Amino acid sequence: MIPNFEAFLFPVLYLLKEGSPMKRGDLRIACEKYMGFTEEELQERINSGKKYKIVDRLQWATYYLLKAG
Repeated sequence: MIPNFEAFLFPVLYLLKEGSPMKRGDLRIACEKYMGFTEEELQERINSGKKYKIVDRLQWATYYLLKAG
């Protein structure tokens, strides 16, 4: 089960700690590996079915980290 966006805050910060920018796709792949999701979990979609949960959660996590500065 893909956790809520708050569970992605630390992994995103950890993966970006080197200071070099990452594209969202690269960040998603790094988070998938770091957090150890299964293929089944990566196929989960949000309730509307329009996008994958991992993409949605990472978008919210990066949005709130950007707002936090």
